[in-house]
Amino acid sequence: MSIRGRGFDLRRESRLTDVAVVSLKKHGFRFEIICFINHALSWRHQLKNAKTHCSEEDINEVVRSDIVYSNASKRTPAKSKDLVVAFQTDDLSKICIEILRNGEFQSESQLSRQFRGIATIIMQETFNPETKRPYTFSMIEKLMHGIHFVLDPHNSSKKQESLRAQGLRVIRELQKRYPVKRALMILQLIILEENLCSLMEKLNARNAKVVSIVESGNQLSLVCEVEPSFFRDCDALVRSLYGRSEILAEKDTNDDDCDD
Repeated sequence: MSIRGRGFDLRRESRLTDVAVVSLKKHGFRFEIICFINHALSWRHQLKNAKTHCSEEDINEVVRSDIVYSNASKRTPAKSKDLVVAFQTDDLSKICIEILRNGEFQSESQLSRQFRGIATIIMQETFNPETKRPYTFSMIEKLMHGIHFVLDPHNSSKKQESLRAQGLRVIRELQKRYPVKRALMILQLIILEENLCSLMEKLNARNAKVVSIVESGNQLSLVCEVEPSFFRDCDALVRSLYGRSEILAEKDTNDDDCDD
């Protein structure tokens, strides 16, 4: 027996809040199915706790698609030979039951929130160097789709990169194709006055802009604008000079002298 045939394209589904991807890794292969998350969670709870029998009609109420994928987010169907090797059967009902019983859930609404979270980080930390203006949220989304960025639902929450780390990684990919530049960081650097020359030499070498220098006793407080890629080296340098650094802000790229 197999699940009733009903093709389904998750990308065209307008209501994603009740849809989930369930993933199971077995015999070196990854298999995924698309299901109704509330039905699936209820079904798995009953199966594990009450040891209830699951009929084909039961599974049809849980599974949203008749396709077993190797990667649901990319809509890549699993190969039939891989299914047989992993599950010792080509019966989709039995395969889906095992995936539902032992697999990991990842809701599409959660993926959507993560995607939007990454897009927000990119919007906040970048600008268009040609226009000297920040990108809008919708522009960032289009650029992300332009590089075919797809969130990987496979890692558990403990292993996933933070949204910021993913955002920085996507920025590097965007920079390969589009005019995207990281917004400058505004730093406050506090050092001993005797170490100013050493610090200024490094800042000038990296084209950092010193906005102000304030003297307080034998210490100096510098406010400067630097490329984000220079922050770690700058922080390490300041600490080596027995000083400290602090990130004040990201520079607003919407300069007053820009044309509207």
